[in-house]
Amino acid sequence: MKQITLENSNIHKGNLILVNEEHPIEEKYAANDTALVNIDFWNHNILLDYLAAKELSHLMNELECGNDIVPVKGYQKSSAYADLSKDEEHSTGLAVDLSANVISKVFMSRGFPKKGICQEFRKLASKYGFIERYPKTKENITGVEYQPGHFRYVGYPHSVIMEELDITMEEYLKTIEEYSARQKAFCYRDKENLYEIFSVKADENVSTTVEIADNIPFTVSGNNIDGFVMTLSLKQQRALT
Repeated sequence: MKQITLENSNIHKGNLILVNEEHPIEEKYAANDTALVNIDFWNHNILLDYLAAKELSHLMNELECGNDIVPVKGYQKSSAYADLSKDEEHSTGLAVDLSANVISKVFMSRGFPKKGICQEFRKLASKYGFIERYPKTKENITGVEYQPGHFRYVGYPHSVIMEELDITMEEYLKTIEEYSARQKAFCYRDKENLYEIFSVKADENVSTTVEIADNIPFTVSGNNIDGFVMTLSLKQQRALT
């Protein structure tokens, strides 16, 4: 076993930070220009977190849709819309608003319809770590009206789990709260890996320690609430032995 030290200030950083009216993101923890890249496959000056942009590029390449889908909004500084909780997620650099490239350029409900290339994008989104952040049937949970073109990067396998369980980020993080390193982890299997996912509550010190097995790849994200989400990735062969 080995000990991992997590700096408690990092609970506000990572792909799984929850940003909503109850849990806003402080400006000092928002993305900064050095962590952002331009979405280079469109001729638009729109920035995203490096990994989110990379996965979005892979997604668009698989779709082979050319300019049939265009970005409308990516990273924006939180101070520009501090009173609009539904837009504050853009300050993380992990959210992108997309629209079908139609003559009217109408965005929102008519701009990303559930048909054609837009629906094909939806079907592939979770494979590349994206979720449709504000579903129509979950407005009472997210606190934000339906936004069909607003996608949030949360990373794989979390995106697929949320899609398969038909739950929002709010519901997903609430579920993961029930699992900890000292108890049974939340498990998800795909064709190659077993993922063990659990929460780590930040303690009252400047850092928090957690023990995990040696030689197992892992990722850590803050939740922007009270701690971290850890994801261990085990090859299926090893997981079954």
